[in-house]
Amino acid sequence: MEQFSEDQEIALEIVKSWLDEKDAAYLAKEDIVVVWGHPDGDIQKTGWIKYKASELVNIIRSTKVPVGIMKYCTTDILRAACQEEGRTYICGVDVGSEVKPEYFNYRKYKGSICETPEHHIAIYLLAELQAQSENIIWSDLAYLFEQALKHCKISKPNVRNRNSFLRYAIAKTDFVERRATKDYNGRYVQREDGKIKQYTCIKLPYRSGLKKDWSKPKMRSIILRAVAGLTK
Repeated sequence: MEQFSEDQEIALEIVKSWLDEKDAAYLAKEDIVVVWGHPDGDIQKTGWIKYKASELVNIIRSTKVPVGIMKYCTTDILRAACQEEGRTYICGVDVGSEVKPEYFNYRKYKGSICETPEHHIAIYLLAELQAQSENIIWSDLAYLFEQALKHCKISKPNVRNRNSFLRYAIAKTDFVERRATKDYNGRYVQREDGKIKQYTCIKLPYRSGLKKDWSKPKMRSIILRAVAGLTK
């Protein structure tokens, strides 16, 4: 078997990384790669994005691959990456029952129908805060979420729904919600100016302290990084 050159290996790993990031699948019969996302860039609309193999190679080559090895990013490299990552299927089907593992069932792998754009934004926001290991007061978290919605031109929900979206996302992270209640085990307290003050916040078990000095540039940076995940 012919071995890949060093440059081909680099191109192969870049393609693998893209496939993993997008959770993509290659359908051999159709010669397409399918991804669940936002087909026309509108984050309020989700569906299957279908790329021709040559089309996707051009996208990855132009956006991810260094100039010096662009020529090594080919459809053969794409197919090899899909095969090595276990992302190759005979073809796509759309049925409500179980299918053989070599067939890709669109209905099984599409994104959760219960998740709305608000859910997605909350998930990306909490993921970004966890990535930065930032414990945060609930009111600041609510503000960040509402500003992220505004940035995406999505109407601000009522408080009950807003908190529901945030708690849905919190459940997917390491954060624990701590409330300002009489329940000692569930609250978060700090001593300030000789007095005990309690906060409603979200906190990482492995991170001490609570960030309260948020600057506008810092908040804006977190919001932009969070919503960027929805438009890639």
